[in-house]
Amino acid sequence: MRRLMMLAAAAVLAASAGTAATWTPAQAASCPSGETCGVAGYNGNGDAMNAWFGGPNVYAYANGKSTNENFLDSTVDRCGGGDKVTSTCPFTLHSDDSSLLGKRIVQVIYAGGTGSCVGSSDPTQDADLVGCNDPETGTGGGVDTVMVVAGNNTLVSVGCTNGNSGVWCQLDQGPGSATDFFQGLSNATEWANL
Repeated sequence: MRRLMMLAAAAVLAASAGTAATWTPAQAASCPSGETCGVAGYNGNGDAMNAWFGGPNVYAYANGKSTNENFLDSTVDRCGGGDKVTSTCPFTLHSDDSSLLGKRIVQVIYAGGTGSCVGSSDPTQDADLVGCNDPETGTGGGVDTVMVVAGNNTLVSVGCTNGNSGVWCQLDQGPGSATDFFQGLSNATEWANL
């Protein structure tokens, strides 16, 4: 039996000798220009961030759809000297600052004209459209609106992390068409086009 299997495999290889075989390694999901998508990590299947006509909830939905809405990241000077994490700011635990030293501090603005940013307005930590921060101070906005873009393009919420005893709390893409949410997952969503 083994010999028959080896002969069959040899015949397949001989028949395909004239064609080039290609192998493509696993890659992050794609994301069209102008959309913000979860492309790797938790539910990083390429779905786009959406607020479906002004929110209030922020959802995941298939990218490339004509009804998708745009989100833009905008830096905020939360630490009084630039839009970067310092050794003592913006986190309560300075070990979190050290881990993200020099990374950009941002808010994610809904480009649908409501003047809203991605944050949270409920205790379940679902992502919602809430008020934005003053870009000069990084204050005055809704809960969880100030985020740090980590090296792998995850979005670490400053407010949620500070309220979670320093355990990183990140914006993750909801499964299917579910609401995006803030949570301390080890395999956080990696976002494209930020």
